[in-house]
Amino acid sequence: MASKKSNGLSFDAMIGQNIVTTDSKKKKEQLPIINLDDSLSKELKKFIDKKAEMKAADGEMRLAEQPLLQACLDRMDSDALSNNFHSSYEVKSTEGTKVKFITTDKFNISNDPENIQALRDALGDNFDNEVIAKPTVVLKAEVFEDASLKKELTALLGDKFSKFFETIVKYSTKEGFDERIYKIAGDKGKAIQLRSLAGKNKPFLK
Repeated sequence: MASKKSNGLSFDAMIGQNIVTTDSKKKKEQLPIINLDDSLSKELKKFIDKKAEMKAADGEMRLAEQPLLQACLDRMDSDALSNNFHSSYEVKSTEGTKVKFITTDKFNISNDPENIQALRDALGDNFDNEVIAKPTVVLKAEVFEDASLKKELTALLGDKFSKFFETIVKYSTKEGFDERIYKIAGDKGKAIQLRSLAGKNKPFLK
């Protein structure tokens, strides 16, 4: 009886694939020109002017946002260190205008070895409890280019694993770390340090 055919490529077929690379330095294409009439030219000018206004307004908004975000972070840190953690707040002006200050339990830890070591030192015994390490194994590019390596890999892996594969470890935090970070830190300075080392997503006003 014939064996059931696999839907995917066999290992032999996979490493036998030719890897095609493209030249990233393509010549800049000379774009064809659309000449607008007077009416549409006015619309184009209006579009360009409004785009410039939006860019300027966005810059001004970001400048106004910074001290507000800092004030909200200070309040959040103060509350959290008093065992009263909140990830979001309603922010109200003296005139009654309201926005929401929002933070998320999301962190983007840099895989830089120095950063990982600094985070490990800062978390101490809590590192293994709070940080998840996810390894990804990648077949080295040279295996596809060297016939002898292909043959050797197909015939034998075992203790030669590292000769053909690179292992990339990505780190992430466990759910709820944004609240536990304060219990681990114990003070505001340490909380700010941990937040930075763990790459916490930036808060925002909505």
